[in-house]
Amino acid sequence: MESSGYSLVELIAVMAVMVILFTVTSLQIGKSNPNGTVHDDGNSLKSTITLARTYARTGHHCCGDILPPAYGVRFKMDGPPDSTYFLYADLDGDNVFSPADEILIKRALSENVDFYECTDGVTTYTALGKCDIAFLTDLSRTATFEGGEFAGDLYLLIRYRSDVSITDQIVIDKNTLNIEN
Repeated sequence: MESSGYSLVELIAVMAVMVILFTVTSLQIGKSNPNGTVHDDGNSLKSTITLARTYARTGHHCCGDILPPAYGVRFKMDGPPDSTYFLYADLDGDNVFSPADEILIKRALSENVDFYECTDGVTTYTALGKCDIAFLTDLSRTATFEGGEFAGDLYLLIRYRSDVSITDQIVIDKNTLNIEN
């Protein structure tokens, strides 16, 4: 008797091989997308900066129902594994993070992503440093960079550690405080 098709065992074996190949391929694609990782970190960073600006503009009360003089974001550029940033309430009014201030949200960049540069065109901070941006809660709708006025638009640059050509940049416009990336 001649058979004109495949047996059930043969079909199951082919399906199993296809599932294994699909699984391995999809895992490799997920691991090899540094552009997406850097972009996702840039979006998260932008959201945190936007939240600080929104808190300042809306007069958000925190920390025992007080209105702090400013809300800020500090970036720690200590390199791996400590590229962290946090939103804080500037309780002492010095427009930079200090022990008297309250951390409201703390985040870290992905494992292979680092802060690279923070600059307003005059003052530049790079690796192994820190960077503070504070949005004042008064009606002036202004912001500070390292406790003083921005000299120009503020640029924050993050990059992928093993391929420094993969970057994301966030820009804070000096005049409007609009945030773009």
